[in-house]
This record gives sequence, C-alpha cells and structure tokens, in this order.
Amino acid sequence: MWLHKLRLSNFKNHKKVEVELPQGWVCITGDNGVGKSNILDAVWYLANSRSYFNNLDQQLILHDSPGFSIKAEFVNDVPIEIACRLESGKRKQVLLNDVPVRKLSQYLGTIPVVMITPFDIGLILDGSEERRRFIDTALCKVYPEYLQALDNYKRALESRNKQLKAFAKSGKRDVELLESYDMVLIKNTPIIYDYRSKFVAELIQYFRPVYAKLSGDIEKAEMVYVSQIKERTMAEWLAMQLEKDLILERTTKGVHQDDLDFLIHGFYVKKYGSQGQTKSFVIAMQIALYEWLREKKGVAPILLLDDIYEKIDAGRAASLMQIIHDLKPQQVIVTDSHKERVQKNIAHFEGEHFFWDM
Repeated sequence: MWLHKLRLSNFKNHKKVEVELPQGWVCITGDNGVGKSNILDAVWYLANSRSYFNNLDQQLILHDSPGFSIKAEFVNDVPIEIACRLESGKRKQVLLNDVPVRKLSQYLGTIPVVMITPFDIGLILDGSEERRRFIDTALCKVYPEYLQALDNYKRALESRNKQLKAFAKSGKRDVELLESYDMVLIKNTPIIYDYRSKFVAELIQYFRPVYAKLSGDIEKAEMVYVSQIKERTMAEWLAMQLEKDLILERTTKGVHQDDLDFLIHGFYVKKYGSQGQTKSFVIAMQIALYEWLREKKGVAPILLLDDIYEKIDAGRAASLMQIIHDLKPQQVIVTDSHKERVQKNIAHFEGEHFFWDM
C-alpha cells in the first residue's frame, strides 16, 4: 500500500497542498512549525476518520476558514480514493471511491497505516484508557465483529452507568432495569476478551525481537494483558459488585478496565524505565503492530515517522531506520527538520528516495 496523490484544503496550517508521491522513502523536511507533522496527520485522518494529534475535528480547520477537505489516491493492486470533508458546525463526510461511507465498519482498515513518534510515551505513562485504545484501534481495523461487540458493550455500559446515577439521584432502586444492560455486557465480554488476549499474544512475538535490536540485545522486555475477566466471568462480577456499583454509581468491573503491563527484566517500565527505554518500548510496539497488520491484512501498511530524530539518541535512531529498511515497506513517509540528517541515515538504502522540502 502506498500514497500516490494527496490534496489538502484549509487543513490545520495548510491553505492548499497538492502533491504526488512515489513508493519508497518520502522525506518531508523543513523548519519547525511549517506543518510537516500535519501532512502525516492528514494521511492518518484519511485512514482512520480522525486526527492522530487532535481530539476535536473542529480544531483541524484552518483559522478563519469555513471547513477543510482532504483527498488522496492510495494504490494497492488498484487505486483507492478517499475523501474527507468537514464544514464548521456540520457532520463530516467520508467518501470511499466517491461512495459515501455510512458506517465505520465499511471503511476502517481499508488503508492500513502505522504512525511512529517518540512523543507517544503516554502509551506507557498515561492511564489504562490509552492502552485499551491502542488494542481496540488495531483490532477494529481487522475484525468487524470485534468493532460491533465493542460498540455494543460501550453503549450498554454507558446506559447502565446512567441508570445507576439516576437511582442515586431519585433514591429509588429498580435492579430489574439493569438486567437488559447486564445481558449485553455478559454477551459481548467474552468476544472482547478473547480477541484482546489473542492480539497481545500475537503482538509480543513481533515485539520482542524488535525491542532487542533497539536495546542492543541486552534487555528482556515483556508485555502482559491484564483483565479482571481472567478471574471471573462478567456475570459473576455483575452479581458480586451490584451493591458497590449502586453506591459508586458506575460499573466497577469489566473489560472496560483492561490494561497492559510493560516490563523490562520484570520491573515495570512505567515506574522504573529510563526515557530511552520508554521511547524504545513505544517504538517497538508500533513496529510490532506494523508487522501484525501486514500479516492480517495481507498488505504492507504505510509507515509514518514523525520527528523521530528529535527525541531519541542517534544510535537508537540508526537502529530503528535499519529495522524499518529490513521490513521492506512499500512506502515510508518521514519528517525531519534537518534534511542532511535524514539523507545520511537512508543514503545506503536501495530504492527511491524522494525529498519534499517545505
């Protein structure tokens, strides 16, 4: 998979961009603040219908503009055209080969893309929600049935929590009202748990050798899937926790609290890892995700590298570029503020090297 043509209008700080890109290494260079990362974000948005860096779509509109549009032609065996448009105050439109997309399941995973940025240490250091999002985003791109089960679970969970709050506000309890939500949670929990468990088991097989290369093969790194469903079924938890849920006004147990533990030599990276170890862990996870997606989708994802030289040391950066080269990706799009630096690191790699100076 590779990005052939890209057109932006009023997206972030870009008034208008039209560019054709080749396969191989695409290097976007220029001073900080010119919008290099915003190009990567546009590619990510087309693949995922959301920004990598911003939570709100409205924040993506160029100041004093009525809206933005992004359009691109990707190439696999045949061209795939995706367009996203947003007018201020309106719902966004997504078109796949000129056909409006009505459901995310019709679209998500069509363009496999992996982003690597050392700024993503929140995956390690932040709360469990970030790590669940990492797992869920990957699985939803490959398994529509997982996306459906996750959506069912989240809707039932939200409704159950609202009902628990309503009980507390009114002072009345009607446990039977919770049963319909409980049944949805109970039905979808095993689906979510099984897919997540299998994903982590598969991902770690790719992760270990990548981290070993980044660390000079001197550190043993592991990741562990943490879930309350390993201890009891969802039905058992709901029954055991009912009184506590009523008091706390929320559903206290379930796969919505799943997490990942990251360890080096048995010690938690979140507590004891150095900055270098933390960044290497994040990068290794994304490379592992790249290989997992390639296996599941049967096509090499587009790989986006955002300012990796700014936050990791030269040795780790050189190791990373060699690892990526060995993956033989169809297209890598990398940003850097120093053209000479990226030129030096990829000069000995075969294939086309395209430089886009902004």
